[in-house]
Amino acid sequence: RLLAETGAREERIRSVVGIGVRSLDPTIVESAYRDGVIVRLHVHWWRGFQVLRAEDLGMRPSPETAQFLRTAIALGGKRLLPKRTISRLKSLEVLGRSALTTCSFETLFGRFVPCTCYTRWTEQFERHRDAFYTVRDNLVRQHADVVEEVHRLWLEHSPALYRSANGGRRPPDGYAEATAARVAGQIRPPGQILNDFSYEQEVFLVPMPAEAQADRLRSERIDRSRRLGTERSTLIERFEVDLAQVYADRTTSIQSFTNSIQQQLAEAVCGLATEIHNTLSGRSSVTTRTTDKLRRLVKQARDLNFIDDPAASGWLDRVEAELDAKELVAERLTAVLQEVSKASRETLDRTRDDDPSFHLVLPFNTETDAG
Repeated sequence: RLLAETGAREERIRSVVGIGVRSLDPTIVESAYRDGVIVRLHVHWWRGFQVLRAEDLGMRPSPETAQFLRTAIALGGKRLLPKRTISRLKSLEVLGRSALTTCSFETLFGRFVPCTCYTRWTEQFERHRDAFYTVRDNLVRQHADVVEEVHRLWLEHSPALYRSANGGRRPPDGYAEATAARVAGQIRPPGQILNDFSYEQEVFLVPMPAEAQADRLRSERIDRSRRLGTERSTLIERFEVDLAQVYADRTTSIQSFTNSIQQQLAEAVCGLATEIHNTLSGRSSVTTRTTDKLRRLVKQARDLNFIDDPAASGWLDRVEAELDAKELVAERLTAVLQEVSKASRETLDRTRDDDPSFHLVLPFNTETDAG
């Protein structure tokens, strides 16, 4: 029964991708259906930034000058949140997007996170998300202090800003107080800040073209042929053309998806080998810090290898074998990293080749150069 089910599954995939399939255990396509999701990270927050206007500098330009300023000059901007807060929020957004990048593949569907990396991704996502909301909640709780801080800064420094922008003239009475109050008043209220800050993920199944597309076309053809019997032959011909296009589009999408993953897996291995090789070049010993970093990078690359690509596994096995040797010699480890970098780069170049003969399972066939 198992053999029959396996044969039926392979025949179904063969009909979908439209190529001869020699081995489908495992394939990227089946693994993608079964072992991964598309993740989108959404980070929104009020940047605490307003465009600096002429009136903030105490200037009262004529309409013509005001138009010139709007079209030809950017005066810059003013921060309405403490610099440390803005820096922390930017950092958490970058950390989240970086974490998603290291745990996923970039595909035409979005960031594909295989199941082997999903736990690592969610742990990092939740840590950064919680830190982000902590900053937001502190900002709401300390809102009055933030407003006071911005007010105090503008009260203190706006006179000097006025003199710089107005040829050294002293600001008029009440200018500093009015400017400080106006700028501090542009800080969003606590309720709006709560609504404007979000750090969330969306998770989707891989949107591979499905047989339902062909089923829909078949149903439409039957319906049309029943209603328009005299045009049945024409409709059938049109259906066959549409159906052929569905399968062609599906094949293109699947091959683009698989090619992209194969390339990025090779890039990940090539990148880690090149990075550590450059670190070790010219050194006579390997520091604990370097070995720890290399082990961490190898673990990340293994997690990305959810398809069990034998070539990538072999490269990583070679690096780990050198790390686990009784005597870790920098020269020998450097040589291995150089060989792995070269081999992965060659594979990367081959998978980038826009050769129409490139098939779905070619990179994973051990009889080929890619394997």
